[in-house]
Amino acid sequence: MPAIDLDVDGSKYDEVHHLPSDTIDKVNASSVARAAAIVAVTAWLVADTPARPAARLSHAQVAEIIKKDADLAAQLEFTGAFK
Repeated sequence: MPAIDLDVDGSKYDEVHHLPSDTIDKVNASSVARAAAIVAVTAWLVADTPARPAARLSHAQVAEIIKKDADLAAQLEFTGAFK
């Protein structure tokens, strides 16, 4: 199944994420609304496109992509999802 990941600004992630300072007042409503619109339009366009948005890959091809991305491989190995 193809997946899309939005690359977001993580510059303040360590300052507030999962800390006592991680409160609702830190949420930027405008940013949330824009992100929701982007996800909705992207999902609609992908669902409405007659052709596949990406080629189907075998398990071996996916493993090769993961191995080329050392950071991704390390994260997946840590969770036990990839060896």
